[in-house]
Amino acid sequence: MLVGEARYGRWGAVADLAYLSISADGTTPGPLFSGVEADNTTFVGTLGVTYRLIDQDNRWLDLVAGGRIWSVDNDVTFKAGRLPEIRTGVSESWIDPIIGLRGSINLGSGFFAAAYADVGSGASDLTWLVYGGIGYRFNDRFLGQIGYRHLSVDYENDGFIWDVEMSGPIIGLTIRF
Repeated sequence: MLVGEARYGRWGAVADLAYLSISADGTTPGPLFSGVEADNTTFVGTLGVTYRLIDQDNRWLDLVAGGRIWSVDNDVTFKAGRLPEIRTGVSESWIDPIIGLRGSINLGSGFFAAAYADVGSGASDLTWLVYGGIGYRFNDRFLGQIGYRHLSVDYENDGFIWDVEMSGPIIGLTIRF
């Protein structure tokens, strides 16, 4: 995962990129194949323009508008047994427009709370993301943050179904240039 931001006055641009590669293998019943292997690679990129609605010393709030780009590649390989090896797969890519809010509030002594939420629809029936976290400002240049994130998408096209939810903890370091 990689997150970046650029700002100029009240306007900004954000990018949130994630690449995921998962594989599994197993046995098959009977002697026709010696095993099976499934591979998935997923790229998710959220790109947006921000506008600072609230900009005060101890808190800020941005409106975010942009798009979430999905690229999914699924492959299944049946390993040779009595039958020769068979490979099959499907790939899909699509874009969903999104709108959201993100913000932060200082808690004192260098600590802050941060949140982000967006929702969108377009090629998919629905995609949404929420994040909440607590951070510490070490100085004007370095910030650390821990939080929890949940990303969901419900997409279907010509028999390809990608109804997926991904969530978990996040630990990050921000470096300001």
